[in-house]
Amino acid sequence: MEKGKKKIYKYDYERISVQYTKGEKQELKKKVANSTCRTTSEFIRKATLGRPLYVFYRNKSFDEFVDECIALRKEMRTIRETMPLDSLGIARLLAIQENIQSSIIKLANQCALK
Repeated sequence: MEKGKKKIYKYDYERISVQYTKGEKQELKKKVANSTCRTTSEFIRKATLGRPLYVFYRNKSFDEFVDECIALRKEMRTIRETMPLDSLGIARLLAIQENIQSSIIKLANQCALK
């Protein structure tokens, strides 16, 4: 190291240039965004050196199912809180809600990635 220059990095890196087309760069950015890597260079380093690379996988249909379940739960809560029911009606509504909730949990467990 030359006198007067400080070492900036913790490691002694060497630069390698790689050129991508616009389409390839967009594809790379999507892959980086779906991974646990914080930077593009970290992603490329792990991918090229064969290190473990963790990628998020999203199941769109399951996400939509969960969104519908959340909306249903909120709607049921609103019905329970706004409708004038006697104690028997409230108990029946709560039983139905618990039955639906247990069915949703069973479905979610079946759909979950293993």
